[in-house]
Amino acid sequence: MTENAIPSEAKRLPVIDRVTSKYDEVQDRLRFVCAMNDESVISIWVTQRLLNRFVPILLDWLQEQLDVADKDQAEAFHTLAQTRAQLAMKENSPVIAPTNASLSDSAEDDQRTPVVLAGRSDEWLATTITLSKRPQELVLKISEADEVNAVVLPLPVAALRQWLCALQMLTKRAEWQLEWPTWLVPEQEKTSKNVH
Repeated sequence: MTENAIPSEAKRLPVIDRVTSKYDEVQDRLRFVCAMNDESVISIWVTQRLLNRFVPILLDWLQEQLDVADKDQAEAFHTLAQTRAQLAMKENSPVIAPTNASLSDSAEDDQRTPVVLAGRSDEWLATTITLSKRPQELVLKISEADEVNAVVLPLPVAALRQWLCALQMLTKRAEWQLEWPTWLVPEQEKTSKNVH
């Protein structure tokens, strides 16, 4: 996990247009099924360890976007912005890559027409995520150890908020210990925690 400017060769990498994030209970990993800008579909596996390293950086970047010193005011702004992002989520069909093993959970509805992977070469394990910070957008370069496979995921603020919401739900289902800010926790979870 590095936080550098993305090198110029990354500009030539395939770009993720849409991602469906899933948790695979058998693998105990997240799976990002990605529709690419060249109309191909790839599947990227992400470990809990890698997720634990890059999610806090994404959350910190969102915090940096605020010009608010007061903690309560920042919390209120994030809550409002997060609610808006969740309400604005489009009803896109998920990107689905069926395999012989069933995937236990999805952050989206799986009852839509699947996009089928061509073969094993279209799936790989992410080992490195490099961030490029731009005004109002983060760009993630996701790659495997030898960088034979690498892709770019541009995340404008609203899309980042939506994706973080999906990741929060999936890590909860996976029972992974990752500390999420209160503004990201869905309202029903906040109220249920206060019931005695």
